[in-house]
Amino acid sequence: MSVTATPASLAPDHHAQFIDLLQTSLDQNAFIKLVLAKYVGDEADLQRIIIKPVSVKAQPCLSFVYRYKTRDITKNLPLAEGVATIGGLLPAEFKNAHLLSLTDEAQLEYSKKGKSSLFKSKPQQLREVPSVEHNREKNRFLDLSRPFLADLGVTNKQHELIPAMSRKWKQINKFIEVFSHALTSSPLALDKPVRVADFGSGKGYLTFAIHDYLRNTLKAEGEVTGVELREDMVTLCNTAAAKLEHPG
Repeated sequence: MSVTATPASLAPDHHAQFIDLLQTSLDQNAFIKLVLAKYVGDEADLQRIIIKPVSVKAQPCLSFVYRYKTRDITKNLPLAEGVATIGGLLPAEFKNAHLLSLTDEAQLEYSKKGKSSLFKSKPQQLREVPSVEHNREKNRFLDLSRPFLADLGVTNKQHELIPAMSRKWKQINKFIEVFSHALTSSPLALDKPVRVADFGSGKGYLTFAIHDYLRNTLKAEGEVTGVELREDMVTLCNTAAAKLEHPG
């Protein structure tokens, strides 16, 4: 690995060089992953951002996974907007950036005094760009192995998605994504019980999903109440909750 270091008066623009490397990797379809670390901003519990290529409605995008102490938040941005966002985050909010591509590996670092260093190297072995479909699946907010999905008929006993429920599965994940963003922007603190009421809860897909997300993903004390007038739906959900031993 080599390091670029020159007198301050002749110091190269490491920021611009790093962004050029990122843009080149995108232009050549060689981009694999970028990690922004050493966060110095004001947002509580934010640790790092992991950026990978994804496809959204057949358009190439960058998926930003904001990793907090107890949760992840995903934002998908068009390529140009994503690159501009990365450029703005360095070094204002993150002091370290690690770029991985098919042809290069680069790391941009900033010292406490603001001095930059750019390290570059070539991969020691052949790399492959991950499938964008694979990345998109990994950004799911819930895992198919969660027991309540089998009880509600979304998956089979082997925890495999039932084809007829694929649209419902996408709806559940999208709802949890929206809920996650709303929770993050709210004044609610996760060290206290988070109470949610689901009016017109029906079969309880979203009710159970929110409860599972709060309890198992965020490790928060979630108390979720489904409100439903149809007795058969109420019985179904209460039976599932009792069987699965879901507290709250």
